[in-house]
Amino acid sequence: MVRSGIALIELIIAIVVMAIVFMAVPGIMEMSTKSSSLAIQQEAVSLASSQMDTVASLHWDEKNLQSKGYAKILDVTDNSQAPAAFGYGRYPDINSTYRIGAKMMNADKGQYRRKFEDSVTYASTVLGPEAGESSYADYDDIDDYNGFGYAISEQNATGYKFPYDLNVSVSYVKNDITAGGSPGGSSNIKLVTVRVHETTNDTDIRLKAFFCNIGETKILIKPIP
Repeated sequence: MVRSGIALIELIIAIVVMAIVFMAVPGIMEMSTKSSSLAIQQEAVSLASSQMDTVASLHWDEKNLQSKGYAKILDVTDNSQAPAAFGYGRYPDINSTYRIGAKMMNADKGQYRRKFEDSVTYASTVLGPEAGESSYADYDDIDDYNGFGYAISEQNATGYKFPYDLNVSVSYVKNDITAGGSPGGSSNIKLVTVRVHETTNDTDIRLKAFFCNIGETKILIKPIP
C-alpha cells in the first residue's frame, strides 16, 4: 500500500531549505542597497563632472571678452597692488602690464607671456549672469553660472535612473587661501562648486574646482629668416 503525505525527513529538509533562504534575504537586500547607492554616486559624479566641464570651457571673467585678440590678466581688489608681498598685481607698479617674472620671453620665436590690460581693468565684483543673459545658452564666462540649477526626473529622456537636483555656485576666495574667509571683493581665484543632490535617497555629491586669473598667452607668427 502506498502512503500519501509528507514524511518527517522531507519536512525537516523543507524547513532547513526555507531557513537558508530567509538567512540569505538580509544579505541580498544589503547588496541591493549598496548597488543602488553606488549607481547613485556614479550617476551624480558623472552629472557633476559634465557640468563642471561646461563651466571650465568659458572665459574666467566677463571683462576678458573685452580684450583685443586674446584674454588678458585682470586687476583685482584683493592684494592686487602688493607685488612685493605676493606678486599678484602689476609689477613693479600700476603702470606695468606684467606680473613678477611674466615679461616677454622667446621673442625670436614669437611667443609672449600673459599680460595685463594696457589700462587698469578690474574683474567683476558681482557674480552671476549679466544683463541680457537670460539662459545658460547666453552664458559666456565662469561666474554666469553662479546660482544656476535644474532638476532631472528619473527615467526621462536623459536615461538617469534616479531623480537629481543640480546647483552651481561661484565665489571668490582669497589669493592667500591659508588666510581663509572671503576677499570682500574680487581676487585672482574663483571657486566653482557643483552640487548634485539625489532627492529620493538624500545623497549629496559635490565637486569643487579653482579657476585662476592668468589670462591667455599671445603667440605671434615666427618670422621667416
